[in-house]
Amino acid sequence: MQMGPFLWWEEGNELRMLSMSTYNMNTMMTTREMIGSFLALPFQAVVKFFTTIQSSRMEQLDALNAMSDEDLAARGLTRAQAAQAILRCGF
Repeated sequence: MQMGPFLWWEEGNELRMLSMSTYNMNTMMTTREMIGSFLALPFQAVVKFFTTIQSSRMEQLDALNAMSDEDLAARGLTRAQAAQAILRCGF
């Protein structure tokens, strides 16, 4: 049972009180905030997954841009073919 900044509980026939004055009440989440955070978890995971894929592809494209046309020709690729291979959806 909670009344004001104190926590009350019954122990036997006695009513005990614990002061919560040292606890910052602003850090406590409301039930609505907890439910919102819980419901947002799957969406945050999906965003993180796609962000990881995107950053990986960006690193590969940066490495492609750092390569010279001669290096690509030695591998038998054009710049467009290499970019297409990187950007192809390969989950």
